[in-house]
Amino acid sequence: MLILFCHIDPVKRIQLINPIKHNLINICTGIVVGFVDLFPGISGGTVLFLTGKYNNVIYSLSSIIKKIFRKKEISLIKIEYNLLITLFIGILISVFVFSKLASYLFENYENHSKVFLIALMIIYSINLLIKLRKNSKFLIHLLFGLIIGLFSIFVPNIGDSDPAFYIIILSGLLSFGFMILPGISGSSILLILGTYESTVNSVNEINLPYLFLFFLGGIIGFSASIVLIKILLDKYKDEFRIIISGVIVGASIGLLYDLPKNTYSNLSIYLMFILGLLIAYFLINFTNYFAKKKNENN
Repeated sequence: MLILFCHIDPVKRIQLINPIKHNLINICTGIVVGFVDLFPGISGGTVLFLTGKYNNVIYSLSSIIKKIFRKKEISLIKIEYNLLITLFIGILISVFVFSKLASYLFENYENHSKVFLIALMIIYSINLLIKLRKNSKFLIHLLFGLIIGLFSIFVPNIGDSDPAFYIIILSGLLSFGFMILPGISGSSILLILGTYESTVNSVNEINLPYLFLFFLGGIIGFSASIVLIKILLDKYKDEFRIIISGVIVGASIGLLYDLPKNTYSNLSIYLMFILGLLIAYFLINFTNYFAKKKNENN
């Protein structure tokens, strides 16, 4: 087989290799997207943005949704089916592989895992807020988001080990709806709702009834998000992200408040929180470095 490949004309050989290379890159990108979306903090949308695939994905998905609901409408945008399929394959591989790790950590080190993930959420949200601080109505939008997030202290946790069907659908709807937005993690939404652990366990155990309801909500949320993203983010991109980041910071404080009081007598909890802050800081600088390199190349 290798001998036959070597005898192929060099131009044709490149034509054969390039699609394979692009597909492998897309699958690897999908694996990274799935991995980061599995853990609260950095979002899959951020990874797509940094790799230069965000616009292509958004426009392709938007065109597909328009074709489904407006069959007579002619789309001028080329739908990159190959990109979407290979990314999806990578995401599936990542979710089913790394969900076992997340499930193990929550089962054996629940409070430590929560504190670590909350640290990631806080740092990533603050980092996004720093970038958006020059917005003319920054403080108003931030306070609005913080108040909504802090309100979670007074709201009972709607999630448990066996949540109701409508809670599962709502979790899928909101997490998938937000996961496509750069800077906002879908897993952060699950952690706030209290359904993160049950969702990860369901993926790990392949709980089909749970996954069906979750993905049903996810399809609705994802489709609505793709349609709204062009309207809402094009006009109010920064304002929307400031409010959501404020919500995440406020809700993170609420999650810390809800932890059992004896949790804070354990030194390892504080060390885990500091570790989360340091890892988040490292990842932010790492992604900022590649974003800077990308801009320099362009």
